[in-house]
Amino acid sequence: MLRQQKRVYTTYITIPRDPLCAECLDGQTADASKELNNLKEALMDRRITTRGIIYKNGKIFAQKLKRGEGTTDYWCTPGGGLDPHESLQAGLVREMIEETGVSPEIGKLLYIQQYREESGREYLEFFYHIANVEDYETIDLASTTHGEIEVAEYGFVDPSKTVVLPKFLQSVNIAKDIESAQVQEFNYL
Repeated sequence: MLRQQKRVYTTYITIPRDPLCAECLDGQTADASKELNNLKEALMDRRITTRGIIYKNGKIFAQKLKRGEGTTDYWCTPGGGLDPHESLQAGLVREMIEETGVSPEIGKLLYIQQYREESGREYLEFFYHIANVEDYETIDLASTTHGEIEVAEYGFVDPSKTVVLPKFLQSVNIAKDIESAQVQEFNYL
């Protein structure tokens, strides 16, 4: 009895020196170029942000941001995306100074959140306790580099009675979490 052998055909592509550079393909197929562009998008479609939690008497320091001609309908904590090769804490210091004009005294890491927007972009956020609460009582947005451009309103708000994003801030016990040795993680992927 004869056994029929299956033949497997494999297509090989030459990977250029920079596998994320479609221009480096030097005449390779359009499919390979498309595959590399998809790989590049997948690798670069995560934004890492760092944010400050400034807590006082059941309230957190938050801000409403400017959007076009209006403002957001929610409050959020100050912070933002990291620049390339920037550490979490260095990014937080830079963002807090840009938005508030105040240099933060960074405490412990409180929360980590991971989620995906409808667009498909993934976010990984790190929330640190900020210890110098009194310095945020009065902010002069005119003295900041980004405050007047980005921030419409700021202040201490009660997260249990105000729409604050991310939503988990509306239900966690921030005072307890500041004293706890644990970091809470919120994964919405």
